[in-house]
Amino acid sequence: MKEFDVGGLDERSKYGQRYPEQKFLSKIRIPTLLELLDFACLPNNENLYLLLEIKSGPALDAENAVRRVVDEVRGKNLKAEPYCIVLIGICLESAKG
Repeated sequence: MKEFDVGGLDERSKYGQRYPEQKFLSKIRIPTLLELLDFACLPNNENLYLLLEIKSGPALDAENAVRRVVDEVRGKNLKAEPYCIVLIGICLESAKG
């Protein structure tokens, strides 16, 4: 995922016109889960709300994937409230413990 650019929205599109305060970000890469969790642990980020969505595929061991993500979240000293890990739109496991 790190190879992909976060990108942004086209301010000329209908969607872009609805959110003029959003800026286009270029050369910003999608962070890893650990980078995101480290960011969430910073002192000024205690009001973050995390909703982690796991994309599925035929080869994905969904239960193992969710367990690994939950273990990573629980292993951090988060000030933010990680409410749930989502797979295919279903809350499989609360990360709060």
